[in-house]
Amino acid sequence: MRAVVKYGRQPGNVAVQEVAEPAISPDQVLVEVGAVGVCGSDIHLWHENQSWTIQCPVILGHEWAGTIVDVGENVAGWAEGERVAVETAAFVCGQCTYCLTGAYHMCPHRKGYGNLIDGAMTRYVAVRPSILHRIPRGVSFEHAALTEPACVATQALTVNARVKPGDTVVIQGAGTIGVMALQVARISGASTIIMLGTDVDTQRLEV
Repeated sequence: MRAVVKYGRQPGNVAVQEVAEPAISPDQVLVEVGAVGVCGSDIHLWHENQSWTIQCPVILGHEWAGTIVDVGENVAGWAEGERVAVETAAFVCGQCTYCLTGAYHMCPHRKGYGNLIDGAMTRYVAVRPSILHRIPRGVSFEHAALTEPACVATQALTVNARVKPGDTVVIQGAGTIGVMALQVARISGASTIIMLGTDVDTQRLEV
């Protein structure tokens, strides 16, 4: 199968390559990718100016959705043909304080898709079922692939900043997450929302 691979540690070391299809363990499912987003972090990886640990070669892509096409023998509650959105934490230890209190995205042993584990800019990805979420009818793969950035915006405004009716909210940056943060601020009842951007954001700032 073909994949977008970060194959080296120099700027521009990204290419479409032929790779082997992943084999699933008895505790995993195989998901055929329906849509995958290009995150700003993928651009950083292209330019080799990321601030986080990666391994090479690695298939890029962590904002995605698809269809289950195979189910490991130990997996219960999931079936072939189900449409799913997938979280970014491909692996966590399951034993640290963060994992045991539900904050597994903070696990010090976490390995994310597209950084330390092959991601979704390809056809098939092996997935642990605990990070799958069923896609409602009528929601496209393209929209479902935006679940991860939507969750980032929601967490930032409703959990971290605790925006409430009447608040003034300033959003720095009009990218995908910034625009989603704008919508969350509106839903949360903010009375004044200020979004900051550059000339390239003119169309987005019109939102």
